[in-house]
Amino acid sequence: MFAIDEQVYAGGESGTLRSLTSDRTGSWHLRNVWQGSSPVRKLGISPNKRLLVIVDAQNVGRVLNIETGETGSSTVKLPDAVTDILFSPSGSRTLLRTARWVHRAGISPAGLIWLDAIRAPRALAGSAMVFDQRWQVTDGQDSAQINDPFGDRVLLLTRDTGFPEVAELRFSHSAGPALFGIKDELIAEWSRKLAINEELPP
Repeated sequence: MFAIDEQVYAGGESGTLRSLTSDRTGSWHLRNVWQGSSPVRKLGISPNKRLLVIVDAQNVGRVLNIETGETGSSTVKLPDAVTDILFSPSGSRTLLRTARWVHRAGISPAGLIWLDAIRAPRALAGSAMVFDQRWQVTDGQDSAQINDPFGDRVLLLTRDTGFPEVAELRFSHSAGPALFGIKDELIAEWSRKLAINEELPP
């Protein structure tokens, strides 16, 4: 559940996404925005407040156009529950964080298109992903300058070393291990690898 402007959006166990809107008299109006087949587990809003990313209990992510109430036909199936959703500053991509991975998907009229994923440390409880913004001084006033429109660099508060610190994750060829390829094939491959690793002695 979250609020934007004078509207509250909430997803339920029935798979229904509802909005609660206040009018000029102070009355609240409830309406159904979208109906899915599985309980809604996570919601994310785009910077222009026109698109929603919805993740259900089956770990399927889809994009919803708030104005038309329509979802794209292309969806993303995640290997684990999504704990955090973040749109890129340009609004053309979205990041979906699971327990140890951050997946990145492109947003198009067809829906969500899986692009790549990167291994991530465990996040500190209650923390969320943010983008690094460089600040510059213009006419004596601070102003934010977005240097990362596509979300290639994301920050995450972690505690892997025993104390809180900020981890910088980069979606770039030079930044280290990332996954590229066909989503279904990669999920099948890494599911096999992780199952083998779990059987090995510590």
